[in-house]
Amino acid sequence: MTAPSTVPSTVPTTLPTTLPTTLPTVGDAVGAERAWLHGDALTAIAAADHVLENGTDVDGRAAGVAAAAAAADGALGDAAA
Repeated sequence: MTAPSTVPSTVPTTLPTTLPTTLPTVGDAVGAERAWLHGDALTAIAAADHVLENGTDVDGRAAGVAAAAAAADGALGDAAA
């Protein structure tokens, strides 16, 4: 038995060059974390704030996003001083 000499048309031959552009809905902790990881700080902070206001951050993801945002804000403040 020999391997086929061509790649089947259903197999991608290149890797994607961009990240997915769909971000989670604002208001859930996983969404806040994903938005932060995708570099969308405003959406991440808004989602984290919403989750924390509602008391639904059961696994601490939104708190982690809020802490990362606060650290980034503090670093910017220090750099500007």
